[in-house]
Amino acid sequence: MSRRSLYIVASPNLLAMKSFVLSLFVLLTFTAARAQCDAPEVLNWHFAEADEVEIVADFPEGTSAYEIHFVALYNDLSEFWEGDSLTFGGTAASGVQAFYFDPTSLVPEWMDAENYFYEVLLKAECGEGVWSEAQRFYVSPLSLRNDPSFECVQPFTAIGYLPDGAGFSMDFDIEVGAGEPAFQVDEMSILIDIGHSFNGDLSMALTSPSGTTVQLLGFPNNLFNTTGLSMYFSDGAGPVDGPVGTVAPTEPLSAFNGEVANGTWVVSVTDNMSMDDGYLFGGCFNMATTVCETGFSGKAWYDLNADGEQNSGEPAFAHVLVQNNTDSTFFFTNAAGDYVRCSEPGPVSLSLAEVPPYFSSTPAVHDVDLAQGQYEEDLNFALTPEGSVADLSVDFYTSGFDRPGFSNVYYAACTNQGNTCVDDVTLEAELDALLGIISVTGASASFTENSVTAELGTLCPTETVIIEILHSLPEDETLLGTELQSVATLLPMEGDARPDQNTSELTTVVVGAYDPNDKQVSREEIDADFLDDSEYLTYHVRFQNTGTFYAERVVVSDTIDPLLDFSTFELLGTSHAVELSNTGRMIDFVFDNIFLPDSASDPEGSQGYLRFRIKPKPGFAEGDTIANTAYIFFDFNAPIITNTVTTVWTAELGVSSYAAAPALFPNPTASVLNIRSAELTSAHSYSVYTLLGRRVKQGTVPGGSDSFSVAVDDLPSGVYLLHLEGEEAFRAVRWVKI
Repeated sequence: MSRRSLYIVASPNLLAMKSFVLSLFVLLTFTAARAQCDAPEVLNWHFAEADEVEIVADFPEGTSAYEIHFVALYNDLSEFWEGDSLTFGGTAASGVQAFYFDPTSLVPEWMDAENYFYEVLLKAECGEGVWSEAQRFYVSPLSLRNDPSFECVQPFTAIGYLPDGAGFSMDFDIEVGAGEPAFQVDEMSILIDIGHSFNGDLSMALTSPSGTTVQLLGFPNNLFNTTGLSMYFSDGAGPVDGPVGTVAPTEPLSAFNGEVANGTWVVSVTDNMSMDDGYLFGGCFNMATTVCETGFSGKAWYDLNADGEQNSGEPAFAHVLVQNNTDSTFFFTNAAGDYVRCSEPGPVSLSLAEVPPYFSSTPAVHDVDLAQGQYEEDLNFALTPEGSVADLSVDFYTSGFDRPGFSNVYYAACTNQGNTCVDDVTLEAELDALLGIISVTGASASFTENSVTAELGTLCPTETVIIEILHSLPEDETLLGTELQSVATLLPMEGDARPDQNTSELTTVVVGAYDPNDKQVSREEIDADFLDDSEYLTYHVRFQNTGTFYAERVVVSDTIDPLLDFSTFELLGTSHAVELSNTGRMIDFVFDNIFLPDSASDPEGSQGYLRFRIKPKPGFAEGDTIANTAYIFFDFNAPIITNTVTTVWTAELGVSSYAAAPALFPNPTASVLNIRSAELTSAHSYSVYTLLGRRVKQGTVPGGSDSFSVAVDDLPSGVYLLHLEGEEAFRAVRWVKI
């Protein structure tokens, strides 16, 4: 194995970039002549004193002069200080030269020049009136990069504004190894240079291309009211005791060891308190890496014209599993259908875990015997159509709840799962009679109080159109616990390969107060027919930011039950852009830069969801249970754990050995629930669950009687399930607390 240097480009996320960017003005003041030569390459800079910086640059052939601009850039000083710039110039020649400047006249009188950061722009004249592009970088006496003994193998420049705000975060993307063979992380450290008027407000994190996040600096920290920081995070160093120096990160960077380094790394800086702001100027990646001289990469896409090339309009096969058959491991393609992996020498057999119907994978398998030092590229999978098959499907679902007096949205995801275009596609939806439609978006549609007809036009292979139906449930005497039945149908059915998938039923239960973070499964019971028909279980996770500020990053972690066939996993949809990664059977759904508003400021916008489906394995026994729970992380907060959903295998649906369901009265009830059953002597305990599966009450069943009572006045209004546990298997009974 050999060591390598990294190709790194840093770029700020502009979604939250403040309009005050003085450097933009300075760039516009440069000579307007078109660049005709390369920009100078800045090799080094050093402050011997705070009022003198040495800049060493390599100038291109034909250089006759230079021009350099220092920009007043530390935080938004516009309220106290009119930002300015200094321009220096003079003769220069091609090759390496050193220049000395004093930029301290830019520093406000009340700020220490030794703490100051400057943005710098350098260009060369390589012909009369012909100037190069500007080389943009930063300098600072405070930075560890100013220390000649500090090793900075791969510097990066971000120069991005960090707006003031309680909890406001800014991401900066760093592209590593673009267009190069894969290499993996053996060890790494990172320098972060920030100009900020109150370091105690800050926290920082680093996320790898694989989705692993390490917290570099936690909040609260002990930096207090210091200004400006230059911190080199390295495992094994001491704790944070000041804004400058080598320190141990809050979480170990060794979490990245063994991961592929190629791709987008994200530096996240959060301003957790109001009244102060600053700039992330940049830093330095020091990565010990091993070239994946032995490894492979490729992509998967729908090759609709079967020419072996991914042409315009041919979609990627995104977020799908590729299986390494030699060791039975799986990994995901990214949103563009690409994948890259390091490997040990030896045979590798790659295939798509599951090929969609009516398509074949070309090739079906890549069999490669990797020699030491062999990196195999373009191990691609082109999905080519087999014949001409029409196959429409509709998925009817909601990410909200039906509550009296409130509105909700039903979604109809209309997809062409075939391999040929279908004309004149129409969605017809009939909502429960208790619901009133307010509006329909996503296509040209007409609707009455309860029904919708939406004209989708032509739907081509892999194309999905989502129709949103906004409706309300009147604030009347609709009982909590009432089931609402709605159905959506996608036409035409004639000639469709699987017309049963053209209809989707949606059952919801009227609720009162609700938990906005939950999980649902499409079937609570399955039998042999379900397995014989090779049907899927569909899982739906809903999340909502109920904090006091928006969440920049949301991660949903979900471990796939061993009774489910991992290779059949299929992502159906998400509310926001997502990337997937897996460690064994645990899948992380990573919503980066989601900027999810809080529920108080934007109730609708604060919500999100994900849906996936997966097939059970064969070989079930009576009573086998598939359980699934999701863990939802908002930024760096502790996870919110959803309810656990279960699916039970029965010999025959509707036939069971359950004891008779106990009688509950009064139902609904306000304070006391009475339970009666002739078989009560076989029960030893009871539990009360919410519809989302959370146990909220439990106790012992008194012996010697066929009835007992439970006080429920401490429970909020809503729908609950009562379970009796004992020698007999009792059916759960639904009841309503008013």
